[in-house]
Amino acid sequence: MNSASFLLFDLVQEGVIDELPPGPMFDVHAFTFDRVHPELITTSAFPLFKIPIELFGHVTRYLSRDDLRSLALVDRDCCRLASLSLFKAVNIDVGANGGHELMHHLLTSPSPSSLYRCIRRLVVEALQEDPLGRPSPFTSLDVAPSGPSDVKHPAAAFQSTFRLLNSPLSNLHVLEWIGPAVPLVTLLRSLSSSSVRHLRLHSPLAEVDVDFGPLPRPLALETLDMHISPCTQYQHDLLAGLYRNFLGCIAPTLRQLVWKANCFAGDAIVDPDIVFPQLRSLSLFLEAPPSMPCVFGALLGRSTKVNSLLVDSEPAARRFLKSCVPVDSLEHFCWTQSRDTDLSLDDVLQFLHLNPQLETIHIPDPLSPTTIDESLMPLLRDHYDALTSLHLVWDAPTVSEQSLAHIASLPTLRSLWLSAGNQGVRSTWEVNHDLVRKHLSTLHSLETLAFSHDTYPTSAHPLAPRFCDYYATKALPVDLDISQYLTSEEYGVYQGRNAECKSLDYDDAISRQIQMRRRAWERWHAKRMGELAAKYSQVFPMLRWCFVGQLAFGRSTFENAFSTILDPPQREPHLFSLHRKLCLGTWRPI
Repeated sequence: MNSASFLLFDLVQEGVIDELPPGPMFDVHAFTFDRVHPELITTSAFPLFKIPIELFGHVTRYLSRDDLRSLALVDRDCCRLASLSLFKAVNIDVGANGGHELMHHLLTSPSPSSLYRCIRRLVVEALQEDPLGRPSPFTSLDVAPSGPSDVKHPAAAFQSTFRLLNSPLSNLHVLEWIGPAVPLVTLLRSLSSSSVRHLRLHSPLAEVDVDFGPLPRPLALETLDMHISPCTQYQHDLLAGLYRNFLGCIAPTLRQLVWKANCFAGDAIVDPDIVFPQLRSLSLFLEAPPSMPCVFGALLGRSTKVNSLLVDSEPAARRFLKSCVPVDSLEHFCWTQSRDTDLSLDDVLQFLHLNPQLETIHIPDPLSPTTIDESLMPLLRDHYDALTSLHLVWDAPTVSEQSLAHIASLPTLRSLWLSAGNQGVRSTWEVNHDLVRKHLSTLHSLETLAFSHDTYPTSAHPLAPRFCDYYATKALPVDLDISQYLTSEEYGVYQGRNAECKSLDYDDAISRQIQMRRRAWERWHAKRMGELAAKYSQVFPMLRWCFVGQLAFGRSTFENAFSTILDPPQREPHLFSLHRKLCLGTWRPI
């Protein structure tokens, strides 16, 4: 490995760069060995190199990250092979001490390491703070460098990161820019000459180079998740022009747009003459003034091909829902409440009435049982013949039998996501699963079933903690044999009979015992939820995926039985798997 390779590995050890494991929301595929090293002739004696090169990826995908790190130590060729997976997704903390050192080395190295060509997803953040509490110089680009092209100057080094998008990061596919202030025009100029096709931009705008000007070549972005907040110093006309030019550049190739903004000025943010021929998925969270209806008009005009739409309850969205004509191309619709607006539901119902062709209707915020039973469900029952996916949340402690009976009258459903009770940190909905199975047994086409914020009673000891919810308390049943959910070594630690435990002081021994008890509870809970998923699979013969008790279960192809998606089982309090599978507003860069 050359010096750049050693630097990359060193910065990983120091925490400046993190190797990102497969993410809960999406993962990128590693490049093949021959694509990163097209002219390399391997000399390694490692047995793996005796098989066809096309099979390398089928083998390495079964290796853990520790296995890959061990493989990288064998020889140079093994290091190159392991790096394809280890460095396919990385995180650079440009606020760390070594962040600008890495960028300086990348920009000045005459022979960049092939490791950089392995990177397909890059997350740029400025998270680490100065030990003395001073702000990171990378959190803003308002300060210009004092010397010409001095890339070691923090602000200049941060800005010069954009140059890395072209070379040596020649295979970069996904870029996530989170936190640091960004000069948008400079970033776009770099993107136009890079291989980036998917951009996540969550940062304030730095007030520099607002003169857009021509780009080296048209942008080829396919997806954009944009949540940018302009500095207050921006002039309104400059800001409007910046948005307008930006959207105009990406319009020809954009397939998905997730746009959050809370500061608009004027009504010319989107040019009404711009056409988005490839746009299929649109999520808008815009706090727009009443005088700005053109955003929806431009993105959802007569020639639109958008088939997935997510809007919130802001006035501009409500006005669009209330006044628009049917959107013939629309198949999936989600409405969220960003604020408490009782009147906006009437606008949504009117929109639903105009679009009976919808296949997906998701309303992920609580609705009163009366509204669901008397307004929404009769509309869906009488006007919708092709509804396949439904997500509803009851503003009530539980879902009534009447509501379940209404859902059962929708025989075309293939995906169903239900929730009730407290929608905050605590889960309070004690689901009567026997009742759910009884009423919904007529949904023979159901393939996906999900419950969120569900909780479960436990016959715990009277002295067990009761001040938190089921998941926080982790109270085991009083008559449970805990040894059934721990290995013999773990059970020895729990009982304090392990040789290592005898050398611990009292507090450490108690801590280890609590750790073993929580581990047993997680395994007992997974077994309990697995039994529930199996019962649902018996009622719904087409069921392939079930989310219950913060655990995702899938049907095994070989054994035709349900097992947890994650191995070992791991709860998801933030519902990552559920959001990835069903949420319409999730950024989908792959």
